[in-house]
Amino acid sequence: MMGKINNIPVLNEDVIRLVVLNEEIIGYIYPRRTSYVVALEIKPGRTTSLATSVNKQCMVLLSDKVRLATEQDFDDFHICFDGFRNNTMYCYNQGTEPIYPQIRN
Repeated sequence: MMGKINNIPVLNEDVIRLVVLNEEIIGYIYPRRTSYVVALEIKPGRTTSLATSVNKQCMVLLSDKVRLATEQDFDDFHICFDGFRNNTMYCYNQGTEPIYPQIRN
């Protein structure tokens, strides 16, 4: 039996979480696949190749910092937020959610 990889809870509703992973990658987490963040963009100035990072699944470990993304994060990562402004499909930090969605013990 595999141990716990991270502290991100599985959601009952079918919304995709828009997140920032370790302040370096912006991406999304599918509702029932909380072990992975799918990268949309890496932080500008990083030496990692964009071609090898975007649309790749990054495993989320207990040591990783994951937080809900804000509209400002999309600006910071140079991504247009307009297509993600859909509260029935996406979950993101609108200023009222906790910064880190992980449950800390």
